[in-house]
Amino acid sequence: MKISSTGNAEKMRAMRLTEGKLDVKVLGEVKGPFVGLDHQVFLITTSKGRVVFRQPVKGFGTQKLKAHVWALKQWHELGVPVPRQLAQGNDYAIEEHARGWQAKMFLKNSLQQLGKILKVMHSVKTKGYGFINSRGRGKTRSWHDFIANRFSSNLQKCGKRGLITQRTASQALKEYQANRGYLEEFNDPRLVHADLVGENVFMRPGRISSIIDAGDCISGDPLYDIGYHNALTQDPLEIDEIEKTYGTVKVLHRSALGLEPRYRPVASRAY
Repeated sequence: MKISSTGNAEKMRAMRLTEGKLDVKVLGEVKGPFVGLDHQVFLITTSKGRVVFRQPVKGFGTQKLKAHVWALKQWHELGVPVPRQLAQGNDYAIEEHARGWQAKMFLKNSLQQLGKILKVMHSVKTKGYGFINSRGRGKTRSWHDFIANRFSSNLQKCGKRGLITQRTASQALKEYQANRGYLEEFNDPRLVHADLVGENVFMRPGRISSIIDAGDCISGDPLYDIGYHNALTQDPLEIDEIEKTYGTVKVLHRSALGLEPRYRPVASRAY
């Protein structure tokens, strides 16, 4: 997230709602907003500790905010380390401040912890597919339709921006066609975080302390989370560590140079 300059009106609103809903006093300056793609947050120190005030970016609707709140409530009830939701309104949410530091890299121990946490997160059953509403229901008819629409759109965007070569685009299309049958057959949707980047995973000494920002969460195949993480790190050995506590998964592995794909067969589902 980046820091944005804004008028005092939004800060005053965040302060007023925080004091009124939580029965606390705001201490010191309200920091922010820190602006993401669809949310912006204020960091607020109160008489009972630090909290995060979250609201949609101007011009965006409230769907992702409501999905974020619903998902974190489900996971918190299962003991997953996520920020506890303290108060919500139609266009805002107030939650605990995540303690620790953002994960810049994952060691073996933290990857095994991540696998264990993901196994619990993925135990939440959902309905429908794709981006969810405030009741955890996806809006798309099938998992294949959701993936196909995003795949086509993102491939075109990357091509127009010169982010991928024609050869890479052709390889991606071949991989999609090779796995289309699996996508069409999938019928056991679960709650998926869908944005497990390092900045959304907080660490404290020896452990993962919090997983934040579920605004992009979806109803679908849990392997999406593991594949997304692997696509960002480009390190197939990380999957080996995650599997030790998550279970055996089917996921596309890349070589160290990101060239030749290889697959591990499905031995079992972990959820």
